[in-house]
Amino acid sequence: MEYSDPKSLKTSKKSSTTEQLKELKELLDSEVITQEEFELKKKELLDIHY
Repeated sequence: MEYSDPKSLKTSKKSSTTEQLKELKELLDSEVITQEEFELKKKELLDIHY
């Protein structure tokens, strides 16, 4: 049986979030989404609560 290393899971999640943020930034730069949409999604991805 194979067990996942919790550190690698965290790194994988971080990497995934980073990639998603990069993609969102590209969409913003291409004017596909607005700055407001970008900020909203970024907060969701980073799990920021104000």
